[in-house]
Amino acid sequence: MAFVADWRLVANFWLRPGNTASSNNIESFLESTLKNLGDTKVGLFRADSGFYDKVIVAWLKAKKICHIISARLTQALQQSIVDQCKWQQVEVGLEVSELSYQPHGWDTQQRLVVVRQHIKRRYGAVAGKTLSLFADDPDLQGWRYGAMLTDLSIPALEVWRLYRGRADCENRIKELKADFGLDSFVLREFWATEAALGYPCSATT
Repeated sequence: MAFVADWRLVANFWLRPGNTASSNNIESFLESTLKNLGDTKVGLFRADSGFYDKVIVAWLKAKKICHIISARLTQALQQSIVDQCKWQQVEVGLEVSELSYQPHGWDTQQRLVVVRQHIKRRYGAVAGKTLSLFADDPDLQGWRYGAMLTDLSIPALEVWRLYRGRADCENRIKELKADFGLDSFVLREFWATEAALGYPCSATT
């Protein structure tokens, strides 16, 4: 599913088998989304780690669309975070940093913004993951980390704040389930289910 955050709308959706990877045929999905949006300019593309792929990044650059994409915390990236990051405290238990990193198989280095939150931070659930490569280091295991790939030149903290706005899509999903019965449109055949799912969206256009 693709969402327009400012308008709180669903821009596009495809029904696919549950075992399909997020990045599979994503270029076609994105082209379809841009077609739905018509002349509307996309200023920022935000996505989870399922879209952390050099093909997607190349497509976005060709379209001149800025992006913030959650990075997979591979062992190589975890090592780079520990070796390169110089942390800036935002508040107690919240720190940001950044590094230049070239993922395996990619042609060039990328800008990655990294945020870490202490597990004892007193502001609800702490997002992120521990660094599994350093499971024996109690100091590092006291933090949860998140990394974001971006081509924006704004400060690291602002990149993180912009990416956090992506969480609003969960509210759109809840609305689709509660108001449109999204999770009840499951029929025996795949294409029949897709037709049923598409009907409420078409009816409200």
